[in-house]
Amino acid sequence: QAERAEARTVTSTPTYRALSLASPQASLLAASLLAAITRAPMPLALLAVAGLGALGLRPTSTHSFLQSSRAGATPRRTGLVRLAAGADKALDFPRGKLLTLFSNTAETAEWSEQDWERVYRSAERRGILPGFGSASGSIPTEVTVAELEQRTALTLQALTPRNSGAQLYLLGAAFFAVELLLAKSVGFESALVQTLPVTGLVFAVDQLLLGSKLTFAIILWLRPEYGAKLARHEAGHFLLAYLMGLPITGYFLSGASPAAGQAGTIFLDVELFEQLSRGQLKQSALARYSTILMGGIAAEAIAFDEAEGGSSDEQALVEMLTNLRPPWSKERVFNLARWSVVQAVELLREYKAEHELLATKMAAGAPLGECLGVIARGCEARQQKVAI
Repeated sequence: QAERAEARTVTSTPTYRALSLASPQASLLAASLLAAITRAPMPLALLAVAGLGALGLRPTSTHSFLQSSRAGATPRRTGLVRLAAGADKALDFPRGKLLTLFSNTAETAEWSEQDWERVYRSAERRGILPGFGSASGSIPTEVTVAELEQRTALTLQALTPRNSGAQLYLLGAAFFAVELLLAKSVGFESALVQTLPVTGLVFAVDQLLLGSKLTFAIILWLRPEYGAKLARHEAGHFLLAYLMGLPITGYFLSGASPAAGQAGTIFLDVELFEQLSRGQLKQSALARYSTILMGGIAAEAIAFDEAEGGSSDEQALVEMLTNLRPPWSKERVFNLARWSVVQAVELLREYKAEHELLATKMAAGAPLGECLGVIARGCEARQQKVAI
């Protein structure tokens, strides 16, 4: 148990909060309950639910690292940690059997980060995951704004995540204004006063206990196109993590996931964590991680000519670099972000077919092994073409 706790100090992926694919029926149910409790008309209850939902929603990413509960614990070297029984056997599995195992969450639930790391490295050495780690090793160089726009054929504005929080506040205020006008016109002002506190309680429970699943459902009901953006964003992180050679242990997009109302791609970067703990950060490790962080922004900009999500991806990079000793200057951080997003855009365009198919699979809730198989088969076909 102590060994397991220490193994969990390795860096894991940030989890990205974004809109879920939950059913809009949840909002209708909440409105029906409110209408029954307060005796307010159904239209007023629906507007109250939607209005408070818009005010309470913050569709930005929040990053967290899986850490040991023992502060300051040092991760053991991989060779000193005994593998779980299933992970030990997986070291010799062929690709098909390995991907099937990856898709079996019941089998891998007890794996530690060290287990995942050993299994992936074994697969990499045996060549059964074509393309895994093929894009790692680049060193950041100086990139100006003009060069960024020239190399990506995208404007800086398109690659800058826009803050949708203000829009949601305006949306919520608009709903409330319509509620008040409608209530006055039909004489239900007293019912509206009763409805709003109950609605606030419903959404407080939604945000604190349900991971904003209900709120996300309402926004997706109003903006169904966001589902495609979310899938592409996470597929960008997923694909680049694979190409950079970092073990991917899972992802989640829909409200049916364990983290209801959230979306994320979970990967491991043991080398980066160990370097940070020693205070010796190599440029290659930093370049790899920063490129993956920019993958979501790049994916949205390529497909939609704008990036709606990703502001916290940028924030995570800034916080990490400014907390180094000595801290990075603002211009140095900005240059790394520009270089990283250029790398992300170029890689996603090069692997366009794999990225689009991966986004489709992820949106449909395909298991981890099936998503990895999409990339592996695509990279294998590329290698075969080169050989011919």
